Amino acid sequence: MRSRNLILFGVVTVLALGAAITATRLRAPAQQAEKPLLFPDLRARANDVGEIQVQGHDRTITLVRQGDNWSIREADGYPTLIDRVRDTVIGVAELRKLSDKTSNKKMFKRLGVEDLKESGSNSILLQLKDDKGAGLAALIVGRSRRSASRAESPALYVRLPDAGNALLVEGRLDVSTDPGKWFNRDLFDITPDRVQSLQIVHAEGSSVKMAREMKGADLLLADIPAGKEAQSSVQLSRMGTVLETFSMEGARAAGNVTLPADAATLTMRTFDGIVATLISARVDDKPMTRISFVYAAPPENQGVRVIEPDKTGIPDPGNDQSNDSDPLNPLIPETPPDVKGEVEKYNAAVKDWAFQVPQFKFDLLTRRMEDLVRDPLPKGESPIKLPE
Repeated sequence: MRSRNLILFGVVTVLALGAAITATRLRAPAQQAEKPLLFPDLRARANDVGEIQVQGHDRTITLVRQGDNWSIREADGYPTLIDRVRDTVIGVAELRKLSDKTSNKKMFKRLGVEDLKESGSNSILLQLKDDKGAGLAALIVGRSRRSASRAESPALYVRLPDAGNALLVEGRLDVSTDPGKWFNRDLFDITPDRVQSLQIVHAEGSSVKMAREMKGADLLLADIPAGKEAQSSVQLSRMGTVLETFSMEGARAAGNVTLPADAATLTMRTFDGIVATLISARVDDKPMTRISFVYAAPPENQGVRVIEPDKTGIPDPGNDQSNDSDPLNPLIPETPPDVKGEVEKYNAAVKDWAFQVPQFKFDLLTRRMEDLVRDPLPKGESPIKLPE
């Protein structure tokens, strides 16, 4: 039985590229309809594509179909964005030849279709294969044409791998050997205002502890060494952003990544019950982290009180003399968000994986006490020094 993705793939490629393109040919002027497809057989075999290889001068990305899903071989099978896969296959199937171009190899680099083995080559060899590895289409993808008019259709320069000349083709392709272009970089987003506390423990025993007394308060540093003071509140507040818009630059199967003994462990708690644990270290000189989440129910004492208006008709929180037992002014519990569901969603995204994270996030994940304190400023001196 065809998977949902393959059904979608088939609908898009066969119907959209079959019926829709056929209808377009019937409506298009003869000159447009006569532009030959670069790969005339691909449209009928689009659903047979089982592997896409994107090869650059020094890196190769291989996208493979595995049952219901597409994944990246070089990232231990991390899931690929199906839309990117679909757009690539459709893009290649829709390429139409406009004209032959130069056979002067010295000009190939200008068009972006030089041989991949050349020093400094920026060209990309794109290959589409079936499940058995047989080639369905292959081309060297070059630069887009600079159009003199917006009315011109998008076009780019390409070269067939064994051809001695470049081609100008009508169409659009967006391919890259950067793995991050093929998967969803964004993992989760826990905003700073939700953070109640965090702790970073390093392998040798040193630690950083920070917490808020209540929602809206500043994040304060605990256990400040004698003779030191905390950095500015601006510097400390950055620690609360550690899990905000959390994105990654690469992924590996957790079983294929061994974090070293000097890994740092960050534990962050939110007011609404999320407990996140991130174990981070450099692996092969890349900033890597393992992530897990659990739900810990917060105290059941958070609510919103309805405050009656004073004689002016304006609610005055300062005049609220009610208590929890006041039957005329009861405590109304807030409708709790589905934090348990949020935790399950996040765990589904991160379990069994180790992630390469941006350096600035890694710096936050592995902060030490000395990064968050300073020598006391002389009395009356501002921490902000203006140029003389």
